Amino acid sequence: MMHHNACCVNIGWDWRLCMIIPAVVNGIWAIINIVSVPNRPEDAGIITEASKAQNIRKNNASSGGPAVSEPEPIGFFQAFLLPNVLSYALAFGFFKLVNYAMFFQLPVILSTNFSPSTANMISSLYSVGMMPGGIVCGWVSDLYGGRRACVIATFMSILCPLLLVFAYFMDSLSVMVILSLLTFMGCLVGGPNNIITSAVAADLADDPSIKGNNRALGTVTGIINGSGSITAAFGQMAIPILFNWGNANMVGYRYVWLFLILCTMTGTALMGPSIYKELYPPRPTENNIQLTTSTHRGYQSVAQDDSKI
Repeated sequence: MMHHNACCVNIGWDWRLCMIIPAVVNGIWAIINIVSVPNRPEDAGIITEASKAQNIRKNNASSGGPAVSEPEPIGFFQAFLLPNVLSYALAFGFFKLVNYAMFFQLPVILSTNFSPSTANMISSLYSVGMMPGGIVCGWVSDLYGGRRACVIATFMSILCPLLLVFAYFMDSLSVMVILSLLTFMGCLVGGPNNIITSAVAADLADDPSIKGNNRALGTVTGIINGSGSITAAFGQMAIPILFNWGNANMVGYRYVWLFLILCTMTGTALMGPSIYKELYPPRPTENNIQLTTSTHRGYQSVAQDDSKI
């Protein structure tokens, strides 16, 4: 949309079209989603555990059997006390802060060396890079054997040196190098932001306090998303202060870039327990082996029957 706004300004159209055109496009896309996207997995022929439980409740109610109560969602403070929820919420907040800073502040930062319309067009490459970020992140996650926290740590480790390049050499970089780096950085930031909530769901799905309670899991993911937005909003307030300090010391936006590096490292460090759990998983007990075998029926056991050896 920033690219669209820059084009409208360059053409000489009325600035109001910069808001009207995105509104019309979003409205059309919303109608397409309502008409074509199924509301529930059952509408697409996918049978889930929740639908099975709902059918059992309906059958019991119709046959006069014992009613099966639906699990209640857990409270706000109960959700925060679950393992890794607070660390995930803070980590997601720092990653979201980096994303918001790049998305909203980048045109302002680039306008120091380019015209406002050119800065908007250049910064739009960051948004373009975010589009395939989730796909690339999912592909790397498959290579990592589903270790999502390790994937996030890898992407953030690559992002930090690129931010450092912008901190010290942005004014001397060519336009093509800036475009390439911004596209790559968009991919590095967009992918982890897309999968971090799925990593939370995977880690907490088997927790005894919310096991089998999808409503509780929805409460947890909602808290993490909301907390991330709050952290990112407060972090945005620090950017003007850091810019003023940089101007006073004749280094421009350098302190802002260094601040984003610090946020990236802090968010990755907060995911340390999850990274350690993925690298050194606990040894499965006999009960866990039996539970895994009964849950994932699509997997075949490596060991074979003695009669077939």
